[in-house]
Amino acid sequence: MSFEKGPTVKIEFWSDIVCPYCGLMDNRLRLALERFEHADDVQVTHRSFQLHPDLPRAGVTQRKLLETHGISASEGEGIFAPIEAAARAEGLEPYRALERTLGPTDLAHELLAYATDKGRGAEVWTAMFRAHFGEGRRLWAEGEGLCGSGGCAVPPRPAS
Repeated sequence: MSFEKGPTVKIEFWSDIVCPYCGLMDNRLRLALERFEHADDVQVTHRSFQLHPDLPRAGVTQRKLLETHGISASEGEGIFAPIEAAARAEGLEPYRALERTLGPTDLAHELLAYATDKGRGAEVWTAMFRAHFGEGRRLWAEGEGLCGSGGCAVPPRPAS
């Protein structure tokens, strides 16, 4: 009888690509695994969860979204300033948690699923977090996201 050795630790990382905590945690997990001598025994699987599927495709600012939920500008700054400070302390600069635009992330999650199927999921999740929080890219509008105006090598979505 023979057994194949697989990962001894499996981590499922559930997040939305526009979640500022998730972007910071993705970075922390990646750094921790770089230092961990048994990182080869750890399998990280990113899982998609849309926070705001009802947002308009044109997008809405984070400040406007907070206002819609009764959160003042100063309260919003109090929520996001510590995240931005932690990101800066960890070398993620710039890191825009408050001054950004959000939209429905269904298209981004389609790209992430495709990348995962091709064995590049973790790499593309990290790249998309950096594109959104570091560069302010809108990851839900075709042609404006991670791939730029030239588009991506992602197969077309099936007609519904």
